[in-house]
Formats: sequence, C-alpha cells, structure tokens
Amino acid sequence: MRAKGLEGIVAKQVQSRYESRRSGNWIKIKVTCQQDFVVCGYILGEREPFGSLVLGYYKNKKLVYAGNVGSGLPSNRSRLCLRKSNR
Repeated sequence: MRAKGLEGIVAKQVQSRYESRRSGNWIKIKVTCQQDFVVCGYILGEREPFGSLVLGYYKNKKLVYAGNVGSGLPSNRSRLCLRKSNR
C-alpha cells in the first residue's frame, strides 16, 4: 500500500451502512513502519529477571544490532521466557 502512495485502508462493521459522518462503525487503519526483530539476549537490570532485551534484525543475511528494549511483560511471564530460553 505504501508503495502505491496510499495512507491506509478503511474497515467497517459488516452490518453497518454508509454514514456521511464519522462513526465507530467505519475506521481508518493507517500504514505504519514496522520491522521484525530477533531477541538476541538480555541485560540484567533493576527489574527481575532481566532489565532489557537485546534485539537485532537481518540485513543482507547478517544479524545487525538494533538496540535494547524493555520486554513489556509482567515479571511472571519474563521468568517463564527466561526459563524456556535457557533450555
């Protein structure tokens, strides 16, 4: 869509009819930038069990460092992810 210069798409409730005013039944979904990342590791910090995740992405078949981010997960889910990754 972006390559064609389009801003996004309009989605509507199946049962809704056209309305000439703004409505929650018709919404605009804008195209945003996005990227897939690989979780490469973690860094210890104040939060348990880790402070941040280390991310990377592939460019020309090489893994490139992208940065560190908070996981956004509650502590119990973070611990579960850490246990599964250490197997």
